[in-house]
Amino acid sequence: MKNDFSHIFLLYQGKEPDMARINRQNRRTERDSRLERISRMEDRYNEVMRKLAALEEAVADYGHLQREIEVLEEYMSSGLWQKDYEADEAGEIPADLPRGVLSEDGLYNLLEDAGRIIGQAREVWGGR
Repeated sequence: MKNDFSHIFLLYQGKEPDMARINRQNRRTERDSRLERISRMEDRYNEVMRKLAALEEAVADYGHLQREIEVLEEYMSSGLWQKDYEADEAGEIPADLPRGVLSEDGLYNLLEDAGRIIGQAREVWGGR
């Protein structure tokens, strides 16, 4: 019987029985683990919210972007790009006119990058 009330005697003396201390530590550890988990999940939640907002904006722009890509592809394949490039090389284009589109590989590389990125997006979404 003495063992049944020993923890009461220890509490009365201001001492904590081992099991009570262990249980309290376990609760504290459990609480700390829970708080850490919630914090990690909150970080993930916020990251997904930010990225979904950016993705939503990108998807909304995709239709417009696709039309712009088609116009640039047509410009490059129609022969007009070559004529504009040659005019630039001949000094017929004002030096202060921005003309990155006429850089030797710039437009080609841009269109290749667009095709690659669009292909990656299609893979991610299963070809949809």
